[in-house]
Amino acid sequence: MKRIVAVILLTLLVTLFMLPQSFAIGETMTAKRGTPVIDGEIDEVWKNADRQELAYVKAGDLKEFEPDVEKAFASALWDDTYIYFLFEVTDNDPVAITEADPNTAQDWKNDTIFLYIDETYARPEASPWDVAGTYQFSICVDGNTRSPRNGTYGKEIKAAVKNTDTGFIIEVAFEPEVVKLADGLQIGVDYQYNDGTEFSTRDYCLGWSDETDVASGNASVWGTLKLSAEPAGDTEQPAETPAAEPAAEEPAEEVVVSDTPEAEAPKPAETPAAPQTGDMMAVVTAVLVGVSACGTLLAKKRRF
Repeated sequence: MKRIVAVILLTLLVTLFMLPQSFAIGETMTAKRGTPVIDGEIDEVWKNADRQELAYVKAGDLKEFEPDVEKAFASALWDDTYIYFLFEVTDNDPVAITEADPNTAQDWKNDTIFLYIDETYARPEASPWDVAGTYQFSICVDGNTRSPRNGTYGKEIKAAVKNTDTGFIIEVAFEPEVVKLADGLQIGVDYQYNDGTEFSTRDYCLGWSDETDVASGNASVWGTLKLSAEPAGDTEQPAETPAAEPAAEEPAEEVVVSDTPEAEAPKPAETPAAPQTGDMMAVVTAVLVGVSACGTLLAKKRRF
């Protein structure tokens, strides 16, 4: 009997090691179809978008304290060309200081949004910036935008920033290089807000999916953005304000980030298959049930 039990346990261990190593962890949000104007204003189409809070306090000098005012929310939309992101930040003292140069690794000492994107949903645990279609963007409250913040692959994005009475708004339009946007597509994303201070420090670092402040080097902790064919509004608006319809007030300046010398973009691929992580728990459960059943049968046999 001991030999049988040993064989069962060995089989269980081998099965566990053979299971996919991409775990279905992290947050999930849905992007409905809609085309906002990238001008720092919250258009009507955003009101029906999935809006989620960056609720994890994952770093900062005041990490042990719950933020009194500082909050950040992210929303997403998409159309045939772009994925759009809206960030609404509540902060009674937005900071952008020259000592924390937004073009260096010190940009986290400014009030900045970090946007992480993994087009192919590869979720690499190490060296994510070596994978084509994986980016980290840094957008500061003063409009300075940096790409790539990490790695080799630079990418042009459209971004607009506008200060409000309670903080600031950031809008971003991202055009994928590797995948073709379609209903049902899943990509990896994560969002981070750095609450800087005038003393070149950081009070809070708020995250959406990453809880432990490792997103800059581990894409497996990023969340999932699912594209849905459901419209966010009755009609889609033009991507840019038509010249014939001047705005009532001067829109926020659009900030465009130039690419670093970029390699030839891969051809658009079909919707990538998501990692087969959903079946892992079912397999483990089945194996454990089998072990339990074998143990019960052996126990009954021993009694007889």
